[in-house]
Amino acid sequence: MTVSQVTRPLSESATETRDALPVRIIRRLADSRELTLFVLVVVLAVAMSIVYPNNFPTGPNLRAVLLNLAPVGIMVCGMMLLMIAGSFDLSVGSTLAFSGVWAGVVARHPALAPYAGSLSAARNLEYTRLSAAVTDADEIAFMPPVSGG
Repeated sequence: MTVSQVTRPLSESATETRDALPVRIIRRLADSRELTLFVLVVVLAVAMSIVYPNNFPTGPNLRAVLLNLAPVGIMVCGMMLLMIAGSFDLSVGSTLAFSGVWAGVVARHPALAPYAGSLSAARNLEYTRLSAAVTDADEIAFMPPVSGG
């Protein structure tokens, strides 16, 4: 065996390793959902900064985005603790959606705010809990407590 025969497979394997690096990176991105989502968010942020340079990469916009994410972040932390403890409760997301609808109603009709604790609700013409899941096509009605005879 000559020296060129011995070193040739080593140089070929080094070339294969260099060529395989981009393939390995793409595979790692495809295998890891979290990493893929992170890369997608970074790419979208860069694209939005290029398209809207005067509006997107500003302090007030970042503050607005973080403030809008705060309720979801708090909910995620609570759900994480429940899942770690072995409990599984999916009603938190629907409660957050219904409370968003209620917040919109109170923003438009502030006189209803004191009735939040004793409120009844209906979804699609049927009484429901305030933690019921809400979709875009649902019709929602809030009924404040009524007394009289």
